[in-house]
Amino acid sequence: MHESLGFESANSACCSGGGRFEGIVPCGPSSKICQDRSKYVFWDPYHPTDAANVIIAKRLLDGNSADIWPINVRQLLASS
Repeated sequence: MHESLGFESANSACCSGGGRFEGIVPCGPSSKICQDRSKYVFWDPYHPTDAANVIIAKRLLDGNSADIWPINVRQLLASS
């Protein structure tokens, strides 16, 4: 699924610190940073990258019932 959204890596961290998914240690001075953050879903072991956050925000705002249920945020605002 991640490839269709433009991501090259959905299971490793952009700011890598070792471990199975290159995110076992939070980002710090000794970490390696990927060259193109827009190609990664995760920045570190816990946080999505800006590119992933944009997709999440768009789906919360305008997504269909497969993304957010029972209504999206735009529908909620329109109903009040």
